[in-house]
Amino acid sequence: MGIDIASMDTSDASNSGIEIELRHPVTDAALGAYITVLGIESEIARDLRDAQTRKAQQTMQRAGRMVFDSPQALKDRRIDICVACTKSWRNMTYKGADLPFSVPNARMLYGQFGWMLNQVDIAIADIGNFLTS
Repeated sequence: MGIDIASMDTSDASNSGIEIELRHPVTDAALGAYITVLGIESEIARDLRDAQTRKAQQTMQRAGRMVFDSPQALKDRRIDICVACTKSWRNMTYKGADLPFSVPNARMLYGQFGWMLNQVDIAIADIGNFLTS
């Protein structure tokens, strides 16, 4: 008998989220700051991707040709997904002060610190993070 594919459904876990610990971008040392993220297969991520696709299609229809996004627009879309999938954090400080979770604070950090954006993006996209063994 083969594997039961239903055992690899990541929907529930993607919608519930996981907590990741940020790591130093050079030494890989644990930083003691934690971010809770939803998975790429969560309803929030799916809805945002659908909206981004509709917007791109409308832009192409208006232009009558294929329209390519600028590098900044691509980064902004990536930040949008990461912000939408970030539910909370703890032990986050910025310039010596506690930084409470908020959408604007997440957008600011992900826009300013590429290493943090990368770690969050990778955690969200890795569906293995959302499989229960």
